[in-house]
Amino acid sequence: MFKWLKNKAAERSGKNAAISTRTLVTIANGANQRLIDSNGKINPEDVKSVSSAQNSLLIDIDFAISNGMTINEVINDYIRPTLNGLNASEGAIKSINHVLSYRGGNL
Repeated sequence: MFKWLKNKAAERSGKNAAISTRTLVTIANGANQRLIDSNGKINPEDVKSVSSAQNSLLIDIDFAISNGMTINEVINDYIRPTLNGLNASEGAIKSINHVLSYRGGNL
């Protein structure tokens, strides 16, 4: 009876995962550039910001999965298309893969 509502919730969660992916890429790209500029000196604020963005993405992925999507559907329908429109650094891709690895996924 409420299958349509669960599907709508999964779709909304997938869209939120796309937004969180975009946010994580933006934050991780900046952190990656600062790491390069400082010759490898880690900035604790960057670590905190990237970790927070990763946590947000994980929560959105978990909501999508709990509403019936698979990790591969989240990746293929929302995360990869979002990445296609962005200039993601190697550090940003690693940050996303780290989150996906918690749910058995990978880019």
